[in-house]
Amino acid sequence: MSRPVPIRPREPFRVAYPAVFWTALAVVLGVVAAAAVYVTRQHAPVYVTDGSHVFNSNIAGVEKKIRAENALVTASGGKYVTIAVMETMTPDPKAEPLDPNRTRHALEGAYLDQYRTNHPNGPTGRLGTPLVKLVLADEGSLEKTAPQAVAKLEKMTGAPDHLVAVTGLGISVAATDKAVADLGRAGIGMVGAVVSGDKLDGAPGFVRVAPTNSDQAAAAVGFLDSHAEGGAGSKGKVNVWLVQDQNSKDDYARSLATSFQRAMRTSKRLRFVGRGTVYDSALGDPQSALGQVGSSVCDAGTDVVYFAGRGVDLPGLLRGVANRYCAAQRKLLVITGSDATQLVNQQNLWAAKGTDMEVYYTALAHPGMWSGPHPQGAAPAVADFTDYPGFAKVFPDEPSNALDDAWAIMYHDAFETAVQSVVSQWNGRVPEPGAVANQLYGLSVNGASGYLCFDSAHDPIDKVIPIVRMDAQGKPTFSGLSSATGAPPSGDPCHRKATS
Repeated sequence: MSRPVPIRPREPFRVAYPAVFWTALAVVLGVVAAAAVYVTRQHAPVYVTDGSHVFNSNIAGVEKKIRAENALVTASGGKYVTIAVMETMTPDPKAEPLDPNRTRHALEGAYLDQYRTNHPNGPTGRLGTPLVKLVLADEGSLEKTAPQAVAKLEKMTGAPDHLVAVTGLGISVAATDKAVADLGRAGIGMVGAVVSGDKLDGAPGFVRVAPTNSDQAAAAVGFLDSHAEGGAGSKGKVNVWLVQDQNSKDDYARSLATSFQRAMRTSKRLRFVGRGTVYDSALGDPQSALGQVGSSVCDAGTDVVYFAGRGVDLPGLLRGVANRYCAAQRKLLVITGSDATQLVNQQNLWAAKGTDMEVYYTALAHPGMWSGPHPQGAAPAVADFTDYPGFAKVFPDEPSNALDDAWAIMYHDAFETAVQSVVSQWNGRVPEPGAVANQLYGLSVNGASGYLCFDSAHDPIDKVIPIVRMDAQGKPTFSGLSSATGAPPSGDPCHRKATS
Protein backbone atom coordinates (compact mmCIF):
# COMPACT_ATOMS: atom_id res chain seq x y z
CA MET A 1 0.00 0.00 0.00
CA SER A 2 1.48 3.28 -1.07
CA ARG A 3 1.86 6.10 1.40
CA PRO A 4 -0.19 9.25 0.80
CA VAL A 5 1.70 12.11 -0.76
CA PRO A 6 1.90 14.96 1.74
CA ILE A 7 0.17 18.13 0.65
CA ARG A 8 2.62 21.00 0.57
CA PRO A 9 1.26 24.39 1.55
CA ARG A 10 0.84 26.69 -1.46
CA GLU A 11 3.53 29.30 -1.67
CA PRO A 12 2.42 32.92 -1.56
CA PHE A 13 2.08 34.48 -4.99
CA ARG A 14 4.83 36.96 -4.23
CA VAL A 15 7.20 34.02 -3.47
CA ALA A 16 6.13 31.81 -6.34
CA TYR A 17 6.16 34.58 -8.92
CA PRO A 18 8.29 37.38 -7.46
CA ALA A 19 8.94 39.22 -10.70
CA VAL A 20 5.28 39.36 -11.64
CA PHE A 21 4.24 40.37 -8.11
CA TRP A 22 6.62 43.28 -7.72
CA THR A 23 5.92 44.54 -11.22
CA ALA A 24 2.17 44.47 -10.57
CA LEU A 25 2.60 46.15 -7.21
CA ALA A 26 4.64 48.94 -8.74
CA VAL A 27 1.97 49.51 -11.35
CA VAL A 28 -0.81 49.60 -8.73
CA LEU A 29 1.10 51.99 -6.48
CA GLY A 30 1.86 54.18 -9.46
CA VAL A 31 -1.81 54.36 -10.40
CA VAL A 32 -2.79 55.14 -6.80
CA ALA A 33 -0.17 57.85 -6.52
CA ALA A 34 -1.21 59.40 -9.82
CA ALA A 35 -4.85 59.32 -8.75
CA ALA A 36 -3.96 60.97 -5.46
CA VAL A 37 -2.05 63.72 -7.24
CA TYR A 38 -4.93 64.18 -9.68
CA VAL A 39 -7.52 64.40 -6.88
CA THR A 40 -5.31 66.81 -4.94
CA ARG A 41 -4.85 69.01 -7.96
CA GLN A 42 -8.53 68.90 -8.77
CA HIS A 43 -9.75 69.74 -5.28
CA ALA A 44 -6.96 71.79 -3.67
CA PRO A 45 -8.46 75.23 -3.05
CA VAL A 46 -7.07 78.11 -5.10
CA TYR A 47 -7.18 81.46 -3.35
CA VAL A 48 -5.08 83.61 -5.72
CA THR A 49 -4.63 83.20 -9.46
CA ASP A 50 -3.20 85.07 -12.42
CA GLY A 51 -6.16 83.88 -14.46
CA SER A 52 -4.82 80.41 -15.13
CA HIS A 53 -7.26 78.90 -12.61
CA VAL A 54 -10.85 79.43 -13.73
CA PHE A 55 -13.13 79.91 -10.74
CA ASN A 56 -16.38 79.50 -12.68
CA SER A 57 -17.93 79.96 -16.11
CA ASN A 58 -19.39 83.36 -15.16
CA ILE A 59 -15.95 85.00 -15.11
CA ALA A 60 -14.07 82.62 -17.41
CA GLY A 61 -14.05 85.11 -20.29
CA VAL A 62 -12.49 87.98 -18.38
CA GLU A 63 -10.08 85.61 -16.63
CA LYS A 64 -8.82 84.50 -20.04
CA LYS A 65 -8.08 88.11 -20.98
CA ILE A 66 -6.33 88.74 -17.65
CA ARG A 67 -4.19 85.64 -18.07
CA ALA A 68 -3.15 86.68 -21.57
CA GLU A 69 -2.23 90.20 -20.42
CA ASN A 70 -0.24 88.84 -17.48
CA ALA A 71 1.63 86.48 -19.82
CA LEU A 72 2.50 89.42 -22.07
CA VAL A 73 3.87 91.37 -19.10
CA THR A 74 6.03 88.46 -18.00
CA ALA A 75 7.30 87.78 -21.53
CA SER A 76 8.21 91.44 -22.12
CA GLY A 77 11.23 91.22 -19.85
CA GLY A 78 10.38 94.58 -18.30
CA LYS A 79 10.03 95.36 -14.63
CA TYR A 80 6.53 95.00 -13.29
CA VAL A 81 4.41 95.14 -10.17
CA THR A 82 1.39 93.06 -9.22
CA ILE A 83 -1.93 94.49 -8.02
CA ALA A 84 -4.62 92.18 -6.69
CA VAL A 85 -8.38 92.38 -7.04
CA MET A 86 -9.93 90.77 -3.96
CA GLU A 87 -13.55 89.69 -4.33
CA THR A 88 -15.99 86.81 -3.84
CA MET A 89 -15.47 85.12 -7.19
CA THR A 90 -18.36 82.68 -6.88
CA PRO A 91 -21.10 84.41 -4.86
CA ASP A 92 -24.21 82.57 -3.77
CA PRO A 93 -27.15 84.98 -4.17
CA LYS A 94 -29.26 82.77 -1.89
CA ALA A 95 -26.77 83.11 0.97
CA GLU A 96 -25.34 86.60 0.57
CA PRO A 97 -26.24 90.01 -0.89
CA LEU A 98 -24.12 89.55 -4.01
CA ASP A 99 -24.99 89.25 -7.69
CA PRO A 100 -22.66 87.24 -9.98
CA ASN A 101 -23.16 89.86 -12.70
CA ARG A 102 -21.64 92.50 -10.45
CA THR A 103 -18.63 90.27 -9.76
CA ARG A 104 -18.02 89.83 -13.48
CA HIS A 105 -18.40 93.54 -14.13
CA ALA A 106 -15.96 94.29 -11.32
CA LEU A 107 -13.22 92.17 -12.89
CA GLU A 108 -13.95 93.64 -16.31
CA GLY A 109 -13.50 97.17 -14.99
CA ALA A 110 -10.19 96.31 -13.33
CA TYR A 111 -8.96 94.61 -16.51
CA LEU A 112 -9.80 97.69 -18.59
CA ASP A 113 -7.50 99.77 -16.39
CA GLN A 114 -4.74 97.14 -16.43
CA TYR A 115 -4.87 97.00 -20.22
CA ARG A 116 -4.79 100.76 -20.72
CA THR A 117 -1.95 101.07 -18.17
CA ASN A 118 0.15 98.53 -20.06
CA HIS A 119 -0.81 99.82 -23.52
CA PRO A 120 -0.98 103.64 -23.28
CA ASN A 121 0.15 103.96 -26.89
CA GLY A 122 -2.47 101.65 -28.32
CA PRO A 123 -2.59 97.89 -28.70
CA THR A 124 0.37 97.84 -31.15
CA GLY A 125 2.37 100.67 -29.60
CA ARG A 126 5.17 100.71 -27.09
CA LEU A 127 4.33 99.19 -23.71
CA GLY A 128 3.92 101.43 -20.68
CA THR A 129 6.13 101.84 -17.61
CA PRO A 130 5.73 100.35 -15.09
CA LEU A 131 3.99 97.23 -16.33
CA VAL A 132 1.23 95.82 -14.15
CA LYS A 133 0.09 92.26 -13.56
CA LEU A 134 -3.40 91.66 -12.18
CA VAL A 135 -4.14 88.71 -9.89
CA LEU A 136 -7.50 87.61 -8.53
CA ALA A 137 -7.87 86.84 -4.82
CA ASP A 138 -10.98 84.87 -3.92
CA GLU A 139 -12.64 85.66 -0.60
CA GLY A 140 -15.08 82.78 -1.03
CA SER A 141 -18.81 82.76 -0.44
CA LEU A 142 -19.68 84.80 2.67
CA GLU A 143 -15.97 85.82 2.56
CA LYS A 144 -15.11 82.66 4.50
CA THR A 145 -11.78 82.15 2.75
CA ALA A 146 -10.62 85.76 3.01
CA PRO A 147 -7.97 84.84 5.66
CA GLN A 148 -6.42 82.25 3.32
CA ALA A 149 -6.42 84.71 0.43
CA VAL A 150 -4.79 87.37 2.62
CA ALA A 151 -2.11 84.91 3.76
CA LYS A 152 -1.29 84.08 0.14
CA LEU A 153 -1.13 87.75 -0.84
CA GLU A 154 1.23 88.53 2.03
CA LYS A 155 3.71 86.00 0.60
CA MET A 156 3.64 87.67 -2.81
CA THR A 157 5.14 91.02 -1.83
CA GLY A 158 8.68 89.97 -2.74
CA ALA A 159 10.15 88.63 -5.97
CA PRO A 160 9.01 87.36 -8.39
CA ASP A 161 5.48 88.75 -7.90
CA HIS A 162 6.22 92.16 -6.38
CA LEU A 163 2.66 92.59 -5.06
CA VAL A 164 2.28 96.22 -4.03
CA ALA A 165 -1.47 96.75 -3.42
CA VAL A 166 -4.86 95.08 -3.08
CA THR A 167 -8.05 96.54 -4.55
CA GLY A 168 -11.74 95.66 -4.40
CA LEU A 169 -12.07 94.07 -0.94
CA GLY A 170 -15.70 92.98 -1.21
CA ILE A 171 -18.59 94.64 0.61
CA SER A 172 -19.13 96.19 4.05
CA VAL A 173 -19.37 93.13 6.29
CA ALA A 174 -17.35 91.92 9.29
CA ALA A 175 -15.06 89.69 7.20
CA THR A 176 -14.00 92.70 5.13
CA ASP A 177 -13.04 94.59 8.28
CA LYS A 178 -10.77 91.71 9.33
CA ALA A 179 -9.18 91.38 5.90
CA VAL A 180 -8.41 95.11 5.84
CA ALA A 181 -6.90 94.92 9.33
CA ASP A 182 -4.72 91.91 8.42
CA LEU A 183 -3.46 93.45 5.18
CA GLY A 184 -2.79 96.72 6.97
CA ARG A 185 -0.66 94.97 9.60
CA ALA A 186 1.33 93.42 6.75
CA GLY A 187 2.01 96.90 5.36
CA ILE A 188 0.05 96.35 2.14
CA GLY A 189 -1.93 99.27 0.75
CA MET A 190 -5.59 98.80 -0.14
CA VAL A 191 -8.15 100.60 -2.27
CA GLY A 192 -11.77 99.70 -1.54
CA ALA A 193 -13.97 99.77 -4.62
CA VAL A 194 -17.58 99.56 -3.39
CA VAL A 195 -17.00 99.38 0.38
CA SER A 196 -19.12 102.21 1.77
CA GLY A 197 -19.75 101.26 5.42
CA ASP A 198 -18.37 103.85 7.84
CA LYS A 199 -16.63 101.35 10.14
CA LEU A 200 -13.45 101.34 8.02
CA ASP A 201 -12.84 105.07 8.38
CA GLY A 202 -9.16 105.64 9.12
CA ALA A 203 -8.10 102.00 8.73
CA PRO A 204 -4.29 101.85 8.25
CA GLY A 205 -3.22 101.49 4.63
CA PHE A 206 -6.78 101.73 3.35
CA VAL A 207 -8.53 104.29 1.14
CA ARG A 208 -11.82 103.94 -0.69
CA VAL A 209 -13.13 105.34 -3.95
CA ALA A 210 -16.80 104.85 -3.03
CA PRO A 211 -18.69 107.60 -1.19
CA THR A 212 -19.33 106.53 2.37
CA ASN A 213 -22.76 105.75 3.74
CA SER A 214 -22.60 109.04 5.61
CA ASP A 215 -22.10 110.89 2.35
CA GLN A 216 -24.83 108.89 0.60
CA ALA A 217 -27.30 109.63 3.40
CA ALA A 218 -26.47 113.34 3.27
CA ALA A 219 -26.91 113.31 -0.50
CA ALA A 220 -30.28 111.61 -0.11
CA VAL A 221 -31.44 114.25 2.36
CA GLY A 222 -30.33 117.01 -0.01
CA PHE A 223 -32.26 115.36 -2.83
CA LEU A 224 -35.38 114.94 -0.70
CA ASP A 225 -35.25 118.52 0.51
CA SER A 226 -35.61 119.73 -3.05
CA HIS A 227 -37.71 116.97 -4.64
CA ALA A 228 -39.98 115.33 -2.06
CA GLU A 229 -43.59 116.48 -1.85
CA GLY A 230 -45.46 116.87 1.42
CA GLY A 231 -49.00 115.62 1.80
CA ALA A 232 -52.12 117.76 1.90
CA GLY A 233 -52.08 120.12 4.86
CA SER A 234 -48.40 119.47 5.54
CA LYS A 235 -47.40 123.14 5.14
CA GLY A 236 -44.26 122.10 3.29
CA LYS A 237 -43.24 119.40 5.77
CA VAL A 238 -42.35 115.94 4.44
CA ASN A 239 -43.10 112.91 6.60
CA VAL A 240 -40.39 110.22 6.55
CA TRP A 241 -40.70 106.59 7.64
CA LEU A 242 -37.38 104.82 8.35
CA VAL A 243 -36.93 101.11 7.63
CA GLN A 244 -33.67 99.68 8.96
CA ASP A 245 -31.86 96.35 9.09
CA GLN A 246 -30.26 95.67 12.49
CA ASN A 247 -28.00 92.82 11.35
CA SER A 248 -24.97 93.27 13.62
CA LYS A 249 -22.56 91.82 11.03
CA ASP A 250 -23.59 94.17 8.21
CA ASP A 251 -21.94 97.57 8.53
CA TYR A 252 -23.56 98.80 5.33
CA ALA A 253 -27.11 98.55 6.66
CA ARG A 254 -26.37 99.74 10.19
CA SER A 255 -24.27 102.75 9.22
CA LEU A 256 -26.75 103.73 6.50
CA ALA A 257 -29.52 104.03 9.10
CA THR A 258 -27.34 105.93 11.58
CA SER A 259 -26.05 108.26 8.89
CA PHE A 260 -29.51 109.06 7.56
CA GLN A 261 -30.82 109.85 11.03
CA ARG A 262 -27.90 112.20 11.56
CA ALA A 263 -28.32 113.86 8.16
CA MET A 264 -32.03 114.41 8.83
CA ARG A 265 -31.13 116.88 11.58
CA THR A 266 -29.91 119.34 8.95
CA SER A 267 -33.25 119.45 7.12
CA LYS A 268 -35.97 121.98 7.80
CA ARG A 269 -38.54 120.12 5.68
CA LEU A 270 -38.08 116.48 6.56
CA ARG A 271 -39.36 114.92 9.77
CA PHE A 272 -39.64 111.36 11.03
CA VAL A 273 -43.11 110.01 11.71
CA GLY A 274 -44.08 106.93 13.68
CA ARG A 275 -41.62 104.49 15.17
CA GLY A 276 -40.35 103.24 11.82
CA THR A 277 -39.69 99.60 11.00
CA VAL A 278 -36.79 97.49 12.22
CA TYR A 279 -35.89 93.98 11.12
CA ASP A 280 -32.85 91.68 11.28
CA SER A 281 -31.81 90.04 8.01
CA ALA A 282 -29.68 87.56 9.95
CA LEU A 283 -32.86 85.93 11.28
CA GLY A 284 -34.00 84.89 7.80
CA ASP A 285 -36.98 85.70 5.56
CA PRO A 286 -36.97 89.48 6.11
CA GLN A 287 -39.13 90.08 3.04
CA SER A 288 -42.20 88.62 4.72
CA ALA A 289 -41.93 91.16 7.52
CA LEU A 290 -41.19 94.01 5.12
CA GLY A 291 -44.26 93.14 3.11
CA GLN A 292 -46.43 94.25 6.03
CA VAL A 293 -45.12 97.85 6.16
CA GLY A 294 -47.76 99.32 3.84
CA SER A 295 -50.46 99.82 6.47
CA SER A 296 -48.06 101.48 8.91
CA VAL A 297 -46.88 103.86 6.20
CA CYS A 298 -50.46 104.87 5.46
CA ASP A 299 -51.45 105.23 9.13
CA ALA A 300 -48.54 107.62 9.72
CA GLY A 301 -49.30 109.81 6.68
CA THR A 302 -45.91 109.01 5.17
CA ASP A 303 -44.53 110.82 2.12
CA VAL A 304 -41.06 109.22 2.01
CA VAL A 305 -39.72 105.80 3.02
CA TYR A 306 -35.97 105.57 3.56
CA PHE A 307 -34.70 101.99 3.36
CA ALA A 308 -31.47 101.27 5.25
CA GLY A 309 -30.90 97.69 4.17
CA ARG A 310 -29.47 95.46 1.48
CA GLY A 311 -30.88 95.56 -2.02
CA VAL A 312 -31.70 91.86 -1.88
CA ASP A 313 -34.33 92.62 0.80
CA LEU A 314 -35.78 95.69 -0.92
CA PRO A 315 -38.33 93.88 -3.17
CA GLY A 316 -40.30 92.74 -0.13
CA LEU A 317 -40.65 96.32 1.04
CA LEU A 318 -41.53 97.61 -2.43
CA ARG A 319 -44.29 95.06 -2.86
CA GLY A 320 -45.61 95.87 0.59
CA VAL A 321 -45.80 99.64 0.15
CA ALA A 322 -47.02 99.36 -3.45
CA ASN A 323 -50.07 97.53 -2.11
CA ARG A 324 -50.71 100.05 0.70
CA TYR A 325 -54.37 100.90 1.22
CA CYS A 326 -53.76 104.66 0.77
CA ALA A 327 -52.02 104.38 -2.62
CA ALA A 328 -54.81 106.26 -4.39
CA GLN A 329 -54.79 109.13 -1.89
CA ARG A 330 -51.11 109.79 -1.16
CA LYS A 331 -48.01 109.68 -3.35
CA LEU A 332 -44.98 107.85 -1.95
CA LEU A 333 -41.28 108.23 -2.63
CA VAL A 334 -38.91 105.40 -1.62
CA ILE A 335 -35.17 106.00 -1.49
CA THR A 336 -32.24 103.83 -0.44
CA GLY A 337 -28.47 103.44 -0.80
CA SER A 338 -26.13 102.11 -3.45
CA ASP A 339 -26.72 98.40 -2.82
CA ALA A 340 -30.00 98.77 -4.72
CA THR A 341 -27.93 98.09 -7.85
CA GLN A 342 -28.47 94.46 -6.86
CA LEU A 343 -31.89 94.91 -8.45
CA VAL A 344 -30.85 96.58 -11.69
CA ASN A 345 -32.87 95.07 -14.56
CA GLN A 346 -34.63 92.61 -12.25
CA GLN A 347 -38.15 92.17 -13.56
CA ASN A 348 -41.46 92.72 -11.72
CA LEU A 349 -40.13 94.29 -8.54
CA TRP A 350 -43.61 95.51 -7.69
CA ALA A 351 -47.02 95.88 -9.31
CA ALA A 352 -46.65 99.37 -10.70
CA LYS A 353 -50.21 100.04 -11.82
CA GLY A 354 -52.08 102.38 -9.49
CA THR A 355 -49.31 102.59 -6.87
CA ASP A 356 -48.29 106.27 -7.38
CA MET A 357 -44.79 105.46 -6.15
CA GLU A 358 -41.29 106.51 -7.22
CA VAL A 359 -38.13 104.62 -6.22
CA TYR A 360 -34.63 106.16 -6.10
CA TYR A 361 -31.19 105.21 -4.85
CA THR A 362 -27.89 106.98 -4.29
CA ALA A 363 -25.47 105.38 -6.74
CA LEU A 364 -21.71 104.99 -6.57
CA ALA A 365 -21.52 105.90 -10.26
CA HIS A 366 -23.64 105.79 -13.41
CA PRO A 367 -22.77 106.32 -17.10
CA GLY A 368 -25.45 109.03 -17.23
CA MET A 369 -23.10 111.27 -15.22
CA TRP A 370 -20.67 111.48 -18.17
CA SER A 371 -22.92 113.70 -20.28
CA GLY A 372 -25.38 116.53 -19.82
CA PRO A 373 -24.89 120.15 -18.78
CA HIS A 374 -22.58 119.31 -15.86
CA PRO A 375 -20.69 116.12 -16.84
CA GLN A 376 -18.70 114.33 -14.17
CA GLY A 377 -15.80 111.93 -14.53
CA ALA A 378 -12.36 112.73 -15.91
CA ALA A 379 -12.04 112.43 -19.68
CA PRO A 380 -9.10 109.95 -19.80
CA ALA A 381 -10.78 107.55 -17.38
CA VAL A 382 -14.18 107.83 -19.05
CA ALA A 383 -12.46 107.12 -22.37
CA ASP A 384 -11.42 103.71 -21.02
CA PHE A 385 -15.10 102.80 -21.20
CA THR A 386 -16.27 104.82 -24.19
CA ASP A 387 -13.26 105.00 -26.50
CA TYR A 388 -10.01 103.16 -25.70
CA PRO A 389 -9.92 100.31 -24.80
CA GLY A 390 -13.72 100.68 -24.83
CA PHE A 391 -15.94 98.50 -22.69
CA ALA A 392 -18.29 97.42 -25.50
CA LYS A 393 -15.36 96.61 -27.78
CA VAL A 394 -13.45 94.58 -25.21
CA PHE A 395 -16.54 92.81 -23.86
CA PRO A 396 -18.93 92.55 -26.82
CA ASP A 397 -21.06 89.90 -25.12
CA GLU A 398 -22.08 92.26 -22.31
CA PRO A 399 -25.46 94.00 -22.70
CA SER A 400 -25.55 97.72 -23.37
CA ASN A 401 -26.64 98.41 -19.77
CA ALA A 402 -23.78 96.47 -18.13
CA LEU A 403 -22.32 99.66 -16.63
CA ASP A 404 -25.55 100.63 -14.88
CA ASP A 405 -24.70 98.75 -11.66
CA ALA A 406 -21.49 100.86 -11.34
CA TRP A 407 -19.26 97.93 -10.37
CA ALA A 408 -17.12 98.02 -13.52
CA ILE A 409 -16.64 101.76 -13.06
CA MET A 410 -15.78 101.54 -9.35
CA TYR A 411 -13.34 98.64 -9.69
CA HIS A 412 -11.69 100.44 -12.59
CA ASP A 413 -11.17 103.50 -10.42
CA ALA A 414 -9.91 101.46 -7.47
CA PHE A 415 -7.32 99.77 -9.70
CA GLU A 416 -6.35 103.11 -11.26
CA THR A 417 -5.83 104.61 -7.81
CA ALA A 418 -3.41 101.81 -6.93
CA VAL A 419 -1.65 102.25 -10.28
CA GLN A 420 -1.23 106.00 -9.70
CA SER A 421 0.30 105.35 -6.29
CA VAL A 422 2.86 103.03 -7.93
CA VAL A 423 3.59 105.52 -10.72
CA SER A 424 4.23 108.31 -8.19
CA GLN A 425 6.86 106.09 -6.50
CA TRP A 426 8.44 104.68 -9.66
CA ASN A 427 12.10 105.47 -10.26
CA GLY A 428 13.11 102.41 -12.21
CA ARG A 429 12.85 100.24 -9.13
CA VAL A 430 9.86 98.35 -7.80
CA PRO A 431 8.54 100.33 -4.80
CA GLU A 432 7.91 98.69 -1.45
CA PRO A 433 4.25 98.00 -0.56
CA GLY A 434 4.53 100.31 2.44
CA ALA A 435 5.62 103.22 0.26
CA VAL A 436 2.69 102.60 -2.07
CA ALA A 437 0.32 102.43 0.92
CA ASN A 438 1.53 105.75 2.32
CA GLN A 439 1.32 107.46 -1.03
CA LEU A 440 -2.36 106.51 -1.39
CA TYR A 441 -3.36 109.07 1.23
CA GLY A 442 -2.07 112.07 -0.71
CA LEU A 443 -3.16 111.14 -4.24
CA SER A 444 -5.40 113.07 -6.59
CA VAL A 445 -6.86 110.75 -9.21
CA ASN A 446 -9.05 111.58 -12.19
CA GLY A 447 -11.54 108.72 -12.02
CA ALA A 448 -14.40 107.64 -14.24
CA SER A 449 -16.63 107.98 -11.16
CA GLY A 450 -15.40 111.52 -10.49
CA TYR A 451 -12.40 113.25 -8.95
CA LEU A 452 -10.69 111.31 -6.18
CA CYS A 453 -8.67 112.62 -3.26
CA PHE A 454 -8.88 111.53 0.35
CA ASP A 455 -9.46 113.11 3.75
CA SER A 456 -7.90 112.14 7.08
CA ALA A 457 -10.36 109.26 7.41
CA HIS A 458 -9.16 108.03 3.98
CA ASP A 459 -12.57 108.70 2.41
CA PRO A 460 -13.08 110.54 -0.91
CA ILE A 461 -13.53 114.29 -0.52
CA ASP A 462 -16.81 115.74 -1.80
CA LYS A 463 -17.34 112.77 -4.12
CA VAL A 464 -20.08 113.21 -6.66
CA ILE A 465 -23.10 110.94 -6.00
CA PRO A 466 -25.57 110.22 -8.81
CA ILE A 467 -29.26 109.97 -7.94
CA VAL A 468 -30.87 107.18 -9.95
CA ARG A 469 -34.53 106.34 -10.38
CA MET A 470 -35.54 102.70 -10.83
CA ASP A 471 -38.82 101.48 -12.29
CA ALA A 472 -40.77 98.32 -11.51
CA GLN A 473 -38.74 96.37 -14.11
CA GLY A 474 -35.46 97.34 -12.51
CA LYS A 475 -34.53 99.80 -15.24
CA PRO A 476 -32.31 102.56 -13.81
CA THR A 477 -32.56 106.10 -15.14
CA PHE A 478 -30.04 108.78 -14.23
CA SER A 479 -31.93 111.52 -12.40
CA GLY A 480 -29.33 114.01 -11.21
CA LEU A 481 -26.22 114.65 -9.14
CA SER A 482 -25.63 115.26 -5.48
CA SER A 483 -22.85 114.92 -2.90
CA ALA A 484 -22.32 115.03 0.85
CA THR A 485 -23.14 118.74 0.76
CA GLY A 486 -26.54 117.95 -0.74
CA ALA A 487 -25.60 119.56 -4.05
CA PRO A 488 -23.35 118.52 -6.94
CA PRO A 489 -19.67 119.41 -6.42
CA SER A 490 -18.52 122.41 -8.41
CA GLY A 491 -15.35 121.68 -10.33
CA ASP A 492 -12.45 119.62 -9.05
CA PRO A 493 -12.63 119.33 -5.22
CA CYS A 494 -9.03 118.12 -5.12
CA HIS A 495 -7.50 121.31 -6.55
CA ARG A 496 -9.63 124.13 -5.26
CA LYS A 497 -7.88 127.36 -4.46
CA ALA A 498 -8.28 128.88 -1.05
CA THR A 499 -10.67 131.82 -0.89
CA SER A 500 -10.33 134.77 1.42
